[in-house]
Amino acid sequence: MDPIKDFLEIVKLAKAQAHRNLVLFPLLAPESGEPDYLTMEEALKAEAVVITEVSEGGQVPELKLVNHSESKILILDGEELKGAKQNRIVNATFLIGPKSEVVIPVSCVEHGRWGYKSRRFDSGEKIMHFSLRREHQREVSKNLREEKSFRSRLENICTC
Repeated sequence: MDPIKDFLEIVKLAKAQAHRNLVLFPLLAPESGEPDYLTMEEALKAEAVVITEVSEGGQVPELKLVNHSESKILILDGEELKGAKQNRIVNATFLIGPKSEVVIPVSCVEHGRWGYKSRRFDSGEKIMHFSLRREHQREVSKNLREEKSFRSRLENICTC
């Protein structure tokens, strides 16, 4: 079963909608009910998900997420998480499976604090503006390339 293929077989293409230099082609699908996922904010409010530091000491670029629910959890790139040792933003969009535990990549948005305000994160009820997310993704990509280059150089030096 391929959900994307199944969806494309029933979807209808509506008349193009244009505004200035933007043209959208709406996709119309039959009523299919509610989404089969919770947003991060919904899941946090329902206490269906717990987001914490990865360890007692924490690591700035990673958080641990435990989904206790039977639902998937949708986490959007740029969503803010408040609490624990330092407020963070999520680095990418994820659809987390039910009853699962994962580590998600994040970035610091609260320089100068590295001490617990709470053990768990709550929703910051904010998401970064598109232009900031784009700039943030460029920075994340640059850092990942530099880390990969550093690891490669390190592997060439170490013979252990």
